Amino acid sequence: MRWVYASALSVLLVVELVGLGLFAKGFFPYKKSIPGFAGREDQPMDIGRGLNAPATAQHVNFGVSAEPQYDRLVLMVVDALRNDFVFGNESGMAYTQNLLRSGAALGFTAKAQAPTVTMPRIKALMTGTVPSFLDAVLNIAESDTSSSLKHQDNLLWQLKTHGGKEINMFGDDTWLRLFPD
Repeated sequence: MRWVYASALSVLLVVELVGLGLFAKGFFPYKKSIPGFAGREDQPMDIGRGLNAPATAQHVNFGVSAEPQYDRLVLMVVDALRNDFVFGNESGMAYTQNLLRSGAALGFTAKAQAPTVTMPRIKALMTGTVPSFLDAVLNIAESDTSSSLKHQDNLLWQLKTHGGKEINMFGDDTWLRLFPD
């Protein structure tokens, strides 16, 4: 009789462990980063022709880079700033309000979903990936070298490599861990 109970408990334990494993795999999916960096040859075909139009020789972009519209770009990312502090009618940021009204600046509000941990959000913003709960968990356990984006294709690397411009960065240690160079 004890053997039947032990067998049943063993089967239930195996089922529970398999269920826990399936839950963890679904709730904390692991995303492997794509190795390498995008180059000029990776540019898409002419975007202006439309998605369903057939590619002809006159529409194919053979690695010709677009001319920049502006000489300078200031990208300011403020973490945890409510948008009504900047865009609201009673905002105390008069200089920023004037820049926005005159068209000299463009405001953007990102709608964040969980997890709202800073490092996964910056990684998502710079690499174009979607963060997961596993990113938030690993954010706590990451060392200074494992969190770096210097081996992943990202916006700052593209601007530095192909833009030929100087990049100045101001930020806390989160930004410095992600972009040590």
